[in-house]
Amino acid sequence: ILLLSGCQSPRWFQPKSAAIPSAFHAAPTADQIVETIQRNTAGVQQLNSNVKVVMDGMPASASGTLLLERPNRLRLKVGVLGMTGSGIDIGSNAERFWIFNKSTFGGSRPTVYFANHQEYANSPLHQTVQLRPQWILDAMGLVEFDPAERVEGPFQKHDNLELVTTLSAPSGDMHRVLTIDPQTGLVLQQALYDSQNRLLGWARSSKHRYFQEHNVSLPQHIELNMVGPNGQQTKLSVQIQSHTINALYVDPQVTWTMPRPADVPVVDLTRVDPSAFQQSVAPPGGASYLAMEETRPRPFRLGKLTGFDLFGK
Repeated sequence: ILLLSGCQSPRWFQPKSAAIPSAFHAAPTADQIVETIQRNTAGVQQLNSNVKVVMDGMPASASGTLLLERPNRLRLKVGVLGMTGSGIDIGSNAERFWIFNKSTFGGSRPTVYFANHQEYANSPLHQTVQLRPQWILDAMGLVEFDPAERVEGPFQKHDNLELVTTLSAPSGDMHRVLTIDPQTGLVLQQALYDSQNRLLGWARSSKHRYFQEHNVSLPQHIELNMVGPNGQQTKLSVQIQSHTINALYVDPQVTWTMPRPADVPVVDLTRVDPSAFQQSVAPPGGASYLAMEETRPRPFRLGKLTGFDLFGK
């Protein structure tokens, strides 16, 4: 994820879809918003999407597939000119997640980074670098709420609503701020903060399309952002060309298994030094904290909600 930098992709033709139905006829409560989000999530058990992204340091755009199977299976494989041998492979299963950078552009070396979910949550690197494949599922609108998660709101923020959730973690309370469309109940943006109110990352979703046969709405464009320990922002933008819902035909033993290619280093992220890792994978000429400041969500303070502007204004 640290090697990816997003930009606007070309507009791809999509068949005209039905209008997204209204979810609320009056000001909703937090419970009603959560119920609406969970109902949309429950309608998608599997997803097969053709995607197009742009990778930092590569001479051409990358395309490939995004496969999802709730609750924790994910596989994003993209390559230059559709050739997955020259791109990146991000995956997750019930046990671990991985990031396989196959590129040699910019002097990088093909490497597989991986970690056990539970071990990574308690690792030193996790305190400074929030590698969360779950964000891809969240950005696709498949948002989950932990039963132990405390929900506050909704709070009015310009033309949208905000929910603030808090979940206890080994490193302290983690806070999520969700920006909600007040008519449809769709999640437009999520931002994650640590116990010190430090912004760790955020995801934006746009150009939603309603799939009437499944009664679900999914975005056609997602943007994932992560903030490193040195303030550097890394962004991945994904343009979805097509969705196939609940009709995923793959070999589970192949699709949801971490690759172990010969002669490629395999690095356990729970065993590495955070500063050394950041230096080894930071994209050359990547966007700096100051350069991207105006697109970042504003600071969040529990008890004194400042929230953030969806469009960074």
